[in-house]
Amino acid sequence: MPLYPWNLSTTDCPVPCNTHPLCRGNNCNDDGQCTYKARYASRSVASGIMAKEIFTLSSSTGAFETIDLRMGCGFRQQNFELLFGKNHLHGKPDLVAGILGLGLGEWFGADATIGGASQNVSTTPIVVPEFHTYQYYLYLEEKVGFRRGTFKINSRGEGGTVIDSDAPISVMYRDHFNRVADLVKARFRVLGVEYIGTQGGFDVCFRLRGRFDITKYPSMTFHFQQADYVITDYKANFVMISTEIVCLGLFQMDENRPAFILGTMQQANK
Repeated sequence: MPLYPWNLSTTDCPVPCNTHPLCRGNNCNDDGQCTYKARYASRSVASGIMAKEIFTLSSSTGAFETIDLRMGCGFRQQNFELLFGKNHLHGKPDLVAGILGLGLGEWFGADATIGGASQNVSTTPIVVPEFHTYQYYLYLEEKVGFRRGTFKINSRGEGGTVIDSDAPISVMYRDHFNRVADLVKARFRVLGVEYIGTQGGFDVCFRLRGRFDITKYPSMTFHFQQADYVITDYKANFVMISTEIVCLGLFQMDENRPAFILGTMQQANK
C-alpha cells in the first residue's frame, strides 16, 4: 500500500474494446474497456483492465528513457502471499507488489547488455505445447537417476517444467521432490547435520548446531536444454526458519501439472 494511483496519472489510458482480437466479448466491461484475468501456476489470480502507460526509467547514459507500455492494471489480486500463506519469520503476509514482464529484444533493442565480460550467457528454447497455455514451458533434461522422459510434457498437460515470475518458491511434483529430498538428506547426513522433518510449512528441514560453513550447502543444477542452470547461492536453495533451523526451499505438490515450477527465489541474480 498504497496501490498505484492510476486515476491520478496524466499518461494512463485504458485500452478500449475491439482494438485487439483478444479484447472482445467477455474480455470487455460495461465501460468499453479491455479486461483481463490471469491465473498463475502458483494458483495466484490477478484481474483488472488493460491500459497504456508511459514508464520513465534511468539508463546507463545518465539520462532518462521513456517506454510506452501496455500493462495490466490490477484491481483484484488473490493468493499472492509469499509461501502461499504467512511469512513464518514474522507472522505477517509478505505480498508481491507486482510483476513486470518485458521482452528484452522488443523493449531494449540491440543495445541491451546481457552479462558482463566475466559472465557466460546461455539460452534455452521455450517449449510450445500442443495445447493452449499462458505458461512458459522449458525442457528440463533428466539427471540424478530420473528415468528418461520424466519432465517431458504430454498432450494432456501432464509433466513439463514452467518458469514462473509469480511463484516465490519452486514447486515440484511429489514423486520427483522425494528423489531430490533424498539427495539433500544424504548430503547433510554426511556432514553430521540432524534431519528434523517438517517445519514452518517446509518438508525437509535440518537443525544446525553451532556455526555452519555456508560453502557446505549443496548447490543445485537444473539441466535445461542446451544450458545448465547452476545455483550455488545457498539462499536461493534453502530457507532459514530460525537461527538454527534451515529447510530445503522447495514445495511439493500432488498434481503433475506441471511437474516442476521454477520460482523466483531460484531465478534471483540470473
